[in-house]
Amino acid sequence: MNNLLIALISFLVFFCGLAIERSLLKKRRKKLRIAVQVNGTRGKSETVRLVHGALRGNGYRVLGKTTGTVPLWILPDGRHEEIKRNGPANIQEQYKALREAERLDCDAVVVECMAIRPEMQLASGRIIDADLTIITNTYPDHIEEIGATEEETARVLALSIPAGKKCLAGSLSEKALEELGRKCERIGAELSAVNGSEIEIDELSFRPHPENLKLVNSFVELFGLDSQKAIEGMRETKPDVGSFRYMRLPLESGTAIISNAFAANDMRSTLQLLEITRRDFSDREIVGFFNSRDDRPDRALVFEPLMRQFGRLIVRGPVPYRMGKQINHLKLKDIESLKALLKDGDIVFGFGNIRGLVNWLNGLEVVE
Repeated sequence: MNNLLIALISFLVFFCGLAIERSLLKKRRKKLRIAVQVNGTRGKSETVRLVHGALRGNGYRVLGKTTGTVPLWILPDGRHEEIKRNGPANIQEQYKALREAERLDCDAVVVECMAIRPEMQLASGRIIDADLTIITNTYPDHIEEIGATEEETARVLALSIPAGKKCLAGSLSEKALEELGRKCERIGAELSAVNGSEIEIDELSFRPHPENLKLVNSFVELFGLDSQKAIEGMRETKPDVGSFRYMRLPLESGTAIISNAFAANDMRSTLQLLEITRRDFSDREIVGFFNSRDDRPDRALVFEPLMRQFGRLIVRGPVPYRMGKQINHLKLKDIESLKALLKDGDIVFGFGNIRGLVNWLNGLEVVE
């Protein structure tokens, strides 16, 4: 009998705790004038930063949260504060975002959806209850959890869209967009596709991906924000260490330029950034620098066709044995040895993965 009573009391305490948490969640969410959730395979962190800047420029007191290269709060004044974690990323951080927004007296939040598995996608949508869910793209990734095609990926990401709210779709294939449309129709959500134009912003400290600029332009139009004020806010946006930009690498004799595309992670995005680099340095040979993940050397196979495009290729980290034998490349033992393999004026296109390079990149000067 005592055990039954203890179990009953434990259940009641647990149930009351859930009820209190749900009540607090509704209260915190009700205080916000606008909540934006950014989902997708690529470009989430940068899109969060740009939307944060657009809202801030329009007079909102907004909290942002990114979970990219380094998990960060983007505070109402634009400063960054690292999110302290005691373990792996957890969906509970979405609750924490609403608590932080209340503590900082914010009237807007823009958060990156950190979920992968379908049930977590659904949970994120319910917690944030976003007025707008942005789906940046649906490139296949995390195939076991999400799916091997764009439409399968779209089907899972669509679970994060709350009923009766808005969804803005970015760079999606026709079939993926149709999948998203069917989901929105079932739950009464309003689906908008990104328009073809991007906001023109000069004097930024980094170069946003063109697709992300198109998304933020559509966001500004969708919510009737002042475009010029949005631009002013975005000019003050600080970049992620993984943001695409050019960085100066001092050599013993001269300087090389690093094109930082390490965080792109997929072939499509990487090729787009390579084309930008080739256009900006049309009179120079581009040196390839592939950074392989220590824990997933098989990921290098995805980039094998791209590696073959470079007359000079440097590789850091492990690659599959067959591939290492067939592709002509220089092997890099550690990142500090890179300088010895370069000469003055080299343009180095860095791609593959950013893991293990964050501190090194933070020490380089950005080319304005």
